[in-house]
Amino acid sequence: EKEALQQRCEELESLYYNIKNELDITQEALAKFQTTHKVTTKSGIETEESLLLESTARETSLNSTILDLENDQKLMRQELERLLEERNRVIQENGELLKEKAEAEVERKNLRAELKEIRFRETRIITDYSELEEENITLQKQVSVLKSSQVEFEGAKHEIRRLHEDVEVLQQQVEELTKLKEIAEKQMEEALQSLQAEREAKYAMKKELDHRINSESMYNLSNLAFSIRGITDDQTIGSDEDELPVLKRIEADLKTSDLASPDCKQVDLFSEIHLNEIKKLEKQVEQMEGEKSQLTASLRESQHETEQSKAEMQAALVRLMQLQVHIQSLEHIREQANSLSTDQEEKSRLTLLQYKQWMSLATREIEQIQLQLE
Repeated sequence: EKEALQQRCEELESLYYNIKNELDITQEALAKFQTTHKVTTKSGIETEESLLLESTARETSLNSTILDLENDQKLMRQELERLLEERNRVIQENGELLKEKAEAEVERKNLRAELKEIRFRETRIITDYSELEEENITLQKQVSVLKSSQVEFEGAKHEIRRLHEDVEVLQQQVEELTKLKEIAEKQMEEALQSLQAEREAKYAMKKELDHRINSESMYNLSNLAFSIRGITDDQTIGSDEDELPVLKRIEADLKTSDLASPDCKQVDLFSEIHLNEIKKLEKQVEQMEGEKSQLTASLRESQHETEQSKAEMQAALVRLMQLQVHIQSLEHIREQANSLSTDQEEKSRLTLLQYKQWMSLATREIEQIQLQLE
């Protein structure tokens, strides 16, 4: 590393001298350029400024590179000093390691003596171990039997936990169904209220329409009657022979009805006058009828959904009750199995068989409930 650093320093110094030579050359070129610049001041003012800028930029760049190289040289010298200090420290550590090696040799001799004693003890322990191994074989047989029963018991216990989790999931689904039922009932109430409001608005609009038609028809009939009478009095001489019976018939009808029951032709005439308003009201009525039909359809759909949700909730509750009964029976069997002693193997096997049967029934019930909920 020291040689590499020295080589690096030499390279940096050579680079420094090269850059310095380049700087001298550029300075000489700058002096020459300045002399030539005085001659060509009239024609090349712009070129002169650009060249001056380039020369100053190059000079600044070269100065910056020189400063960087000097800084690198200082850093390399500092690194060289640090490496020398580190080499001295490594030499000291090597001496300490040699001392530790000598101490380790002494300890190794002591450990060899202890190893001989340990081997003697090992032979004696092996004889004891052979005797214990025979006893261990008999114990392992007993343990294998107990482990098999314990594995079955743990599996049953894990299945009970899974059933509890399934029951909790089903309870959450039941709660969600109840929330959906409440939302559907709120929607039904809102739909009923909107229908009631629409009925009242429709009744008010019909009432207003009838009132306006009656008032306007009476007013127009009275105006028509007075106008017809004035026309017959003023223009009896100049009227045509074809129009006289029509006017007489209208006047006779007005007199007989006493301005209370207008003829169909007069009603048609008044309806033509106010046809635009009637059409607008009819369009509003049609829109209200369409909205009413949509609301009734949505109300029926919400009622159907609530009925379906009620049926699903009832079925889920029935299944949950059955599962609770099965789980209680499984817990009872588990308590019986825990209360049995290790000597009563036949009774424990019977209880495990019952436990497996209950487990299969419970899994079937859970699968059926999941299929129904899906």
